Amino acid sequence: ILKGSGFVNEPENRDNEIVVTLGYGGPAQDYAAVQHARTDFQHTVGQAKYLSEPAERRANVISTVVSEAIGRKLRG
Repeated sequence: ILKGSGFVNEPENRDNEIVVTLGYGGPAQDYAAVQHARTDFQHTVGQAKYLSEPAERRANVISTVVSEAIGRKLRG
């Protein structure tokens, strides 16, 4: 249920910054918060920091992909 609760919202322009909100949880957000924070749990699927750790490792790649997509969108 938690794995299937992933979401990515449409980009928003906030104070001259493009912001994309994404995450996991939905109705299971309380459970998701515990699973995210508790690094001592033994996960049979996934891991603690399921979204944030990989995102941090690939921040440069994500930034490039997002920048290129925004550029294409602005050029029409």
